[in-house]
Amino acid sequence: MAVTIKNATQFVNFMNEYKLIHLDPIFNQVAVCLSEYQRACACTSPSSKDGIYQNCRNLYNAAVKYYIPKYRSEFSRISPNINFLDEA
Repeated sequence: MAVTIKNATQFVNFMNEYKLIHLDPIFNQVAVCLSEYQRACACTSPSSKDGIYQNCRNLYNAAVKYYIPKYRSEFSRISPNINFLDEA
């Protein structure tokens, strides 16, 4: 079964489900960023909230480009056909 991770939220959910968030500090940074984004829902202006999510997106895209390849074997054990897509 192919698994495709398309965005930061799916990434964090996947990493938490399979207890892989500890593999690299950037993975935890994505999770913390999304927590901050969710806490900002009611308190911040829409533009500030968008800026927070853009930071999360940038962290996720960096993780996909530079860090996921280092841990490919770990991810392949969970699903041999796993794909991580950049979030546009």
